[in-house]
Amino acid sequence: MHNASRLRPLRNAVDRSLDAVHPATAVSLGDRLGVLFSYDKRLATGAQEAGIEVARPRSAVAVATDSSEPSRMTRRYAPGMTIQIAVKLPDELVHEIDRLVDGGAFASRSQAVRSGLEAIVASRRRQEIDRRYEEAIARFPETDEEVAEATRLAVNAIDEEPWERWW
Repeated sequence: MHNASRLRPLRNAVDRSLDAVHPATAVSLGDRLGVLFSYDKRLATGAQEAGIEVARPRSAVAVATDSSEPSRMTRRYAPGMTIQIAVKLPDELVHEIDRLVDGGAFASRSQAVRSGLEAIVASRRRQEIDRRYEEAIARFPETDEEVAEATRLAVNAIDEEPWERWW
């Protein structure tokens, strides 16, 4: 592979044969690859070190070494701490939240509201990832040769997997 030198930063990011398929494919696509999506932090870091733009689906924000956007976190709060906000809700909604809390679905009103907001944010993130993925596929549709090569690599990776170790 002519881009083999770009794979070096990824060596420590992959520890099983199936893990190697994604970075190898990303490197082989070169400049045609828009973004590599990865849940795996080590793979994302290795890919980034190899010069590949990475988006982590959990955050749906491209991982960047130099972020020009200022942090929205209030400076007086350490990471992981919460910020209290006041929200006005209709009586009917508060009644329904109270029923959920009383029924044991949530420990408190705060947890119920936080869970709802987390679900909305997660849904929007997934929608953004889907949109970016669809755009990338539309810009760079797979050729028959790429599909054949991906299939060959996947079959080889599955064949090389030490299945007896898992059972």
